[in-house]
Amino acid sequence: MTDNTTSVTRQRKKNKGWCDANGAKIIGEALDLDVSASKVSPFKRPKLGEWLNQPDNYDAIAFWRLDRAVRSMADMATLGEWAKTHGKLLIFVEGPGGAPLVLDMRETSLVSELIMMLLAFAAQMEAEAIRERVLGSRAELRIQGRWHGGRIPYGWMVVENPNGKGWVLVECPESGPIVREIIRRVIAGESIYAIANDLDERRVPTASDLEKRRKTGELPKERKKWDHNQLSAMLRSEHLRGYTLHDPEATAKRARRSEGSEFEAWEGRPMLDASGHPRIDRPPLINDEDWYKLQAVMETKQRPEAIIHSADSRLVRVAFCGGTNRDGSTCGAPMYGGSKKKRSNNKWTGDHVRIYRCKIRGTGHSVTADASIVDDWSEKEFLKRVGSWPVTIQVEDPGEDHSVEIAKVKEGIARLRRDRSAGLYDEDDEAEYDMMMASLIAERKRLKGLPSRPPGISVIATGQTYADLWHAANEEGKRRMMIEAGARLVVAKGRPLGPRFDYERLSFAIGQHDDPAAAEQDALARTLAA
Repeated sequence: MTDNTTSVTRQRKKNKGWCDANGAKIIGEALDLDVSASKVSPFKRPKLGEWLNQPDNYDAIAFWRLDRAVRSMADMATLGEWAKTHGKLLIFVEGPGGAPLVLDMRETSLVSELIMMLLAFAAQMEAEAIRERVLGSRAELRIQGRWHGGRIPYGWMVVENPNGKGWVLVECPESGPIVREIIRRVIAGESIYAIANDLDERRVPTASDLEKRRKTGELPKERKKWDHNQLSAMLRSEHLRGYTLHDPEATAKRARRSEGSEFEAWEGRPMLDASGHPRIDRPPLINDEDWYKLQAVMETKQRPEAIIHSADSRLVRVAFCGGTNRDGSTCGAPMYGGSKKKRSNNKWTGDHVRIYRCKIRGTGHSVTADASIVDDWSEKEFLKRVGSWPVTIQVEDPGEDHSVEIAKVKEGIARLRRDRSAGLYDEDDEAEYDMMMASLIAERKRLKGLPSRPPGISVIATGQTYADLWHAANEEGKRRMMIEAGARLVVAKGRPLGPRFDYERLSFAIGQHDDPAAAEQDALARTLAA
C-alpha cells in the first residue's frame, strides 16, 4: 500500500500476459492489499471473497503464484472443493519452475487434486519457514538494539542506524513532545478523559494517523479520535523508559481469564544488560523520577473515570448536594452534569438546558440546579475571594536523594527473582543470573552509602493574579483551579419562587475539605447499594 509497492503492477502484468496469450478475457480483478494468505482464507478476503460468492459469472481465476491464493493445506482443500463443485479452472501464471500451471477442475481429476495438495503442502511449509525467519530475525535485532519492524511506538520515529546496519528509533519531533505533555499533565492531576478531549479539539494526530501518513504520505481525511484506554496503556508501558520489551513466554496474545475477570495482554519484560538493568535502546520519553510519580498517579485511576463527565460541567468535584435525607442528615454527595427539557409557560419547548443534579436515589430529596446560573455565580464568588491573589510558583531544591536510583535497583532485583521463579533461568544460565544479581546488590549497597540532603522549597511571585489565570483558562482549567484551591459549592433544595432562581440555596467556601475523589467513590457506593 506504500508508494514503492511494485508487486500489484507486476502481478497484473503477468496475469494479463497469460490471458492475452491464451485468448482469455478478463472481466474483473480482486485486489486485497495488506491481507495475508497465511492468516485469511480466500473466502474471507474482502474482494476475492465477493467473486467466490458469484461463481456463475466467470470460467476461471488466474493467480500470479500459488502463495497469492493460499498458504495452507486446509485452505487449498476448500478452494479445490469449491472449484470442483462449480467447474472452474484454477490458473497459476508462474507455477513450479516458473512455467504456468493450469488445474482443470471441470471434471473430477485425482491427479489435479493431488497436485493441488502437494503444492499447498509446499506453500504451507514456506509460510512456516518465513514465520520462523521473521521471529528469529526480530529476536536478533532486539539483542542488537535495532528496530525490528512493525507499528512504530507513538513518540518515536525510525531512522537509519548511525552506528551500523539497519534502523533504530529516535524521538519524533512531532509526537515526542506530545507524549511528554501528556505525562506532565497526568502527573499534575488532569483527567485522562480531559486530555484526550483536548488533543481531539487541537486535532493532534494519533498513532494510527501517523502510521497512515507514513504509508501514504498524508494524514487520513477521517482522523482517529484519542482513546482514553489507549492513553492509559501507553502511560503504563515501560516503552516510555526507552526499554525494548520482549515476551519469551509468548503470553501477550493469550486471552487470560481468572474467575471470570479478563486481564489485558501483557506486553513483555525488558531486555537486560550484563549488570541486570533494563537496556535502553531508544531515547526515553520520561526519566526515572517522573516514571514513579506517573505510576503512582495511574494507580489512583483504577476506578472508572466515565462517571466524571467533566467536559461540559465546570463544577464536577466542586459542587455537592445540600439536600436533606429522610433521616435528617445532609446528603453531601457530588453533583454531576446533565440536561433536562426546557419549559416555557408550563409547556415543553423541545430545547434542553444544562443542569447539575444529585444522582443518589432513595434519599427523599431531588436536588437539581441550572448549570449556567450556578457556573456564573460560583465564578463571581471564586474571583471575589481569590481573584486578586498573586500567583506564586514553588521552586524546589531537590537536595541530594538517591531513593529513585535505589528504587530502580530494587525493581531490577525483584524482576530477576520473578524471572528465575518462572523458570526462565535454567542451569546453563546460572552464571549469567549470579553475575547480574551480584551487580545489582553491589549497586544497591553503594547507593545506600551515599550522603543525602533534604530538599528545600522557595516561593517566587509570577506577577500574575488568579483572575489572570482564570480568564485565560478553558473549562477544564477553571475546574482544576477550583479543585486545587479547595473550593466547595453546596446546592440545597430551593424554595418555589416561580421563574426566579433562589440564590439562598447556594453556599460557597474556599479551603481544605474532604477529598472530592473519596466523596465521589462513597457516593458511587451508595448509589449501587440503593
